[in-house]
This record gives sequence, C-alpha cells and structure tokens, in this order.
Amino acid sequence: MKLQFKKRYLLISIILLCLIAVFYFYTKLDTVTIHIKNNTSQSLTGLTVNYTGSSSEYSIPTIPANSSCTKQLTLPADFDEGQIEMIAYGRNYTILGYLERGTFHRLTVNINTIDKNKKLTLKVKTSFLSSCFHI
Repeated sequence: MKLQFKKRYLLISIILLCLIAVFYFYTKLDTVTIHIKNNTSQSLTGLTVNYTGSSSEYSIPTIPANSSCTKQLTLPADFDEGQIEMIAYGRNYTILGYLERGTFHRLTVNINTIDKNKKLTLKVKTSFLSSCFHI
C-alpha cells in the first residue's frame, strides 16, 4: 500500500514539474533579451532599440566605458515578423535580421570601437529557442 502511494506521489510530482516547465517555456517565448557591452573607452549615450512594426523606440540608459546593460523586449500579440535595429548617433544598425513570433531570442551586442564621427563597430552574437508550433 505504501509503495503504491509513493509511486502515485512521484507520478503527480513529475507531471506538475512538466506542466511548470511547459508554462515557463511558453511565457518566455516572444521575448528578446538584448545585452549590450560597451568595450570602448567612452560612455555611450542616446542609444535606442526598436523592431519592425513598433511605433515606439526603447531607450537604453547611458553605458559607461567598459560596462554593459541589458534590455528585455516583449513582443505584442499582433506581432508577426520583422527585424531589430539599434539607433546610435543618427545611424541605424541591424542587430537581428529576422525575428518572428513564437521565438525567444538572446542577443549580445559587443560595441568594440567608436570613431571620431560616432560610427560604431559592432559584433552581434545571437541565440534563440523556437517552438515547433505557434500559439
């Protein structure tokens, strides 16, 4: 009798853990985490990020020299697909060329140099997790 109770308890625990994992997975979809590393000797100010179809830009706080900042964007329910751009000193830099609903993206943007005309040299690393089906 006790063994049967333990098996049932274990089975219920495993099912609950699986449900929590699935819920966590789907709540993290449709988010983009952007980690910006300033590898220059100057502070970076006035940076903004936006994505296709968004009417607003997301401000990035001032990033001191050799520091970093993280920004998380949540895509709206009516978003389908597009790209993400970072705007810095009047120039647009595409940091993610293709973005679609149902995907979790993590971007690391390394800003390595800034020249006298405020042009940035970037290196972007991306990783993503996509669902097999879109809800």
